[in-house]
Amino acid sequence: GNLCRCTGYHNIVKAILDAYEGHPRYTLWRNNTGQVRRGKRVIRFGKVGSADITGIMDGGRRGEIECKKVGGKTSKERIENQQKFADMIRKHGGLYVVAFSLDDVKLILG
Repeated sequence: GNLCRCTGYHNIVKAILDAYEGHPRYTLWRNNTGQVRRGKRVIRFGKVGSADITGIMDGGRRGEIECKKVGGKTSKERIENQQKFADMIRKHGGLYVVAFSLDDVKLILG
């Protein structure tokens, strides 16, 4: 297959979602997390530390893909939260992948 030369974070997420759209063995979707301020109220959504892409594989196994930009900077707190989430997913038999490109995902998912 073609090698993906995606470098930007959003390009990596999009490349992975596009490549696996309609795949017979995996259903993947974007997992948004963060917060929004509405006046004085702060509304938080998503699980702290959760991956950028989530999904389900044949047999019901959960899959998570955390996308990273090569050379990108991540706070110590975020790294710790992401590691806790990865540990939880793996503890329960799920698959957790850190991807710097579509090729990283293809090596694991095919």
